[in-house]
Amino acid sequence: MTKSKNSSPIRFVILIGLVMIFSISCQEDDSDDVTDAMDLSTLTSKWEFVDNDELYTLEMNEDGNYIAKKKNATGSGTIRFGDYQISDNTVYFESLGELKITSIDDVNLSGEWRSNTENTPIIISGNRSTTISESDSTNLLCKSWQMVSVNGEEVDTEYALTVIWSNAGTYFVEFDEPTDENEGGLSQWKWNENQPNSLLYNWDGTSNWDDADEITIVELSATSLTIREDYSDDESETFVLKPLHNN
Repeated sequence: MTKSKNSSPIRFVILIGLVMIFSISCQEDDSDDVTDAMDLSTLTSKWEFVDNDELYTLEMNEDGNYIAKKKNATGSGTIRFGDYQISDNTVYFESLGELKITSIDDVNLSGEWRSNTENTPIIISGNRSTTISESDSTNLLCKSWQMVSVNGEEVDTEYALTVIWSNAGTYFVEFDEPTDENEGGLSQWKWNENQPNSLLYNWDGTSNWDDADEITIVELSATSLTIREDYSDDESETFVLKPLHNN
């Protein structure tokens, strides 16, 4: 049989086409793998980042809220709070930026971060923070709450706030209208091992719990939280909260 003079170019074009199809298919498979791994149980956590100029930590909970500690010129970090949404393998953070996740598992996360103020994305990688031991009380407590009443009276502007406890040990308070006296902020918490139904929290960012404040849990359910805080002058306040979101 006579060999066609055009067979080599045709084969070359077919080969290139097959390579392109295979490459695109692999990229789609990789993207699908990441999307499949991004269920809320894997994604919702506190992630600690290194070697980047944007973020110290980024935490998400199952209520759709995030807490970020963003790097600033002083090195102390700026706390940001808001809602987030997920689309395929990208997480969009309200008034903060977006994270296209390229790899995620139970320990590590990596991806491309693009802040709202920068057009060029940066590559970041982080590790999941250690968590508080799972229990019924921990699972009920760790969510976004809003204040309903203080000492039996409906909250006014002074006490209108959002509170988040997380199983990463995060205790976060965000006032609707912060003042110099009530500005909220980012703290740490843990269960009080010496006192049932109580937890400790501190604001100094260390693991020294000797001078920590204490909160007593009066009632805790999926729909309501009542806590009491006792002060050194023998006075106390009772706070009632309800979930920020109706899941």
